[in-house]
Amino acid sequence: MRRALQGLLFTYCLQEQLSAAQDFEVVEAPLFGRVSGQLAVAREQARVAELKTGEAVQEARVWARVKTGAEAEKEEARHVIEQAHVELDRSERLAGLASELQQQLATDGARQGGGNAGSGPVTAGRAGGSLPTSPRSPVGPMQRAARLARQAADLEEESKRVEAQACYLHREAAQLGELARQKQVKADELELDAAQLEQAADNLEQSVAAALEEAQKEYQARAVQFSLMTFCKLSAEDKQREAGQLERRVKQLTSEAYQLVKQADARAAQAEADLPGAEQAAQHAEAARSALTQARRDAQLLSQRSQQLTGDAEKKMAGAAALAQRAFEKAQESFSVKKAALLEAPEAAGEGAAAGPTTPEVAPQAQRLAGELERVQRGRAAAELHASQLIGQAHEKVAHASRLEHSAERSAEHVRRVLADAAQAHAQEGEALERAQRAGEAASSLAGERMAEQWIALTRTPEWRTLAARFPATIRQLSAAAAAGGDGEGGGAASHVEWVGSGGERHDEAT
Repeated sequence: MRRALQGLLFTYCLQEQLSAAQDFEVVEAPLFGRVSGQLAVAREQARVAELKTGEAVQEARVWARVKTGAEAEKEEARHVIEQAHVELDRSERLAGLASELQQQLATDGARQGGGNAGSGPVTAGRAGGSLPTSPRSPVGPMQRAARLARQAADLEEESKRVEAQACYLHREAAQLGELARQKQVKADELELDAAQLEQAADNLEQSVAAALEEAQKEYQARAVQFSLMTFCKLSAEDKQREAGQLERRVKQLTSEAYQLVKQADARAAQAEADLPGAEQAAQHAEAARSALTQARRDAQLLSQRSQQLTGDAEKKMAGAAALAQRAFEKAQESFSVKKAALLEAPEAAGEGAAAGPTTPEVAPQAQRLAGELERVQRGRAAAELHASQLIGQAHEKVAHASRLEHSAERSAEHVRRVLADAAQAHAQEGEALERAQRAGEAASSLAGERMAEQWIALTRTPEWRTLAARFPATIRQLSAAAAAGGDGEGGGAASHVEWVGSGGERHDEAT
């Protein structure tokens, strides 16, 4: 009977979870859809606010540039106004000078009125009807005064026109500055609106999150209520099938964990098996490195020896060349002596006994010098041959050292690959152990939680209270077994079962 109750409870837990999930999909899906829609609208509003903020900032930058241009134009207008004031002062000075000249001319004309009237026609007849231009005549200063007056008037008109243009530019700059200020105020308002929209979007997002949390809490409450309401409607066959599925899932997870552990053990064993090879490769690399160092040292020594031998050979060659030069000089000397002796032979025929021993003395000296020259040449050739052999040996040593270096590099690369494979195998082993441990913990936790929840739900049913009232001893034994074999939730469920078994009537009254 105990096993039947445990199986019934287990199957009931599985069926209840499936039913709760299906009911959530049917009942709570529209609510989550509405909340998701509100969240999407809030995000769209936040995006629009961000775009408006960007546009406002761009417009503010444009109007800032316009304001800078207006300030530049205002500065230019101020400069033009200053120039206009300078020209106006100049025109005023010219006008004063012209008025002074006119007054002076009027005074001079009043003084010299009679004399100029008598001589006027004669002067006009001589000039052909034109005005006199003599400096003594008052007409010349009058013309200059009139010209100066006209220039002053022109300058005054020009200064007035420049001043009017400067005033216009000043007004335009002021209008542009005011427009830039208005645009800056508008940009500030847009930034404030964007900040308010961002705050509203944040508030809306917080409200949506709160609504989601409330909906989740409500869903959990409804799921618990629905599970309690539909507990008695489940069939024993469905519960048994769900229990079998859960048990198969637990077995599958356990087998996967065992397989992962086996794979980790195999990789660890393979890594341990490859470890001696890696150590040997490391030793080989160390030996190759030491051989490479020795080969480099030998190559250096051979190179130094070859340089020394080359120097000795060069010295010997220089000595041989000096000896050859001396031998050549001796040979020339002997040849000249022999030639002189041959020339003197017919003349001193009677004295042949006295002059005869000269030729036999010259010939052995020439032969000896020729032999020394030949020996020097042979020594030089032997020295050159020995030097070339030493150079060839040095090149061979260097090539062998480079080959040893390449071999050492390949061995070191192999050792690094082996060590990397071993580290990867250890890491995969750790990951496999962690996955197996997590799978086992998840399976045990899921089974324990579901068993505890369904055990508590089962103890709250009228059927359980009826069984507790009819079979109190069996219920106590079942509670004790559940408390001994379960975890914290199981212990709580067992204590709750014991309380229900001992006081079923009080539970009915409380509920």
